[in-house]
Amino acid sequence: MTKKILQAVAGSGKTQLIIDNLINNKNQIAIITYTEVNQKVLKDRIISAFDGALPSNIHVFGLFQFLYIFCILPYETDRPKGINFNTLTTNAHNQYIYKDKFGCFYKDRLSKYVLDSHNSYIQRIDTFFSQVYIDEVQDFGGDDLNWLWSLKSCDADVIAVGDYFQGTFQTSSRGNTNKKVKSDLANYKNAFEENNYLFDDKTLRNSRRCTQSTCQFVRKNLGIDIFADDSNAIGELPRIIQDEDIFLELWKNKQIKKLFYQEHVKYDCSNSMNWGEAKGITEEDVCVIPTKGIFKMILNNNFGAIASRTKAGFYVACTRAKGNIFFLDPTLANKYKIKSISE
Repeated sequence: MTKKILQAVAGSGKTQLIIDNLINNKNQIAIITYTEVNQKVLKDRIISAFDGALPSNIHVFGLFQFLYIFCILPYETDRPKGINFNTLTTNAHNQYIYKDKFGCFYKDRLSKYVLDSHNSYIQRIDTFFSQVYIDEVQDFGGDDLNWLWSLKSCDADVIAVGDYFQGTFQTSSRGNTNKKVKSDLANYKNAFEENNYLFDDKTLRNSRRCTQSTCQFVRKNLGIDIFADDSNAIGELPRIIQDEDIFLELWKNKQIKKLFYQEHVKYDCSNSMNWGEAKGITEEDVCVIPTKGIFKMILNNNFGAIASRTKAGFYVACTRAKGNIFFLDPTLANKYKIKSISE
């Protein structure tokens, strides 16, 4: 009946830890995560670890998929019509509205409905699973955190893993529900401990991916305690690229991932994605395209004004590479922004 959360720095091997625990494990296991990218990464790595097939006792779910299919549908006499992925704006009069006019559950209200319904989802989880893993737990927010904490009543082991500082998304929000919990690491830790989860920030505190120089940059500028697991992986400090010839050489290199703050599809650039979407991936080298404001912070070595959500995304971007990181001048990148017809 273990209930545990592991605070894992970027590249510390949290996915590998889950996979290691699956080897020779005959229990029925549910693995729940949030983003589609991470769901695919998990499945692919498990399949690779098990010689090309997903074992029949291991089940990988998206969070909303699990809530809807496993915790709601079995108890509904009138079958709902699916999930509405829009957010229902919270006001004093709609706290107990769960569905839209078409009978679809709002994704932000799935957990609240499960909790308010008082159905026997805990017993159902225990009937089907002996172990539940929650990956990318830092993205859980709002009522989804309350649902996660309710699993303390399960007989099944519940092990949550994630990096508080990589909280670039939020699964759901309803007013101020659990906003204070995520305001700083101390509040986050206390909330889990108050819900009978052991908070482990020692097991996965070193990065197997990042070089010493990358970790040094993150510690100094973002105030996140991350250290390289390999003392020999010194590497170079991130390079600032303002020379247009060097910029073009990197920009045209299809082997190097380009990571944008947002709207990467609006640039004439191959092999690109947004910062938040990059969680879970590992690259040899990466190019990070900052906003103009963040690029100014990089030039001035002063990140005091960075917003918390932006800081999380920038941290994700800076910790994808095993090797080199290049900060590309956003002014040069904007030359390759695709102009829309309306422009």
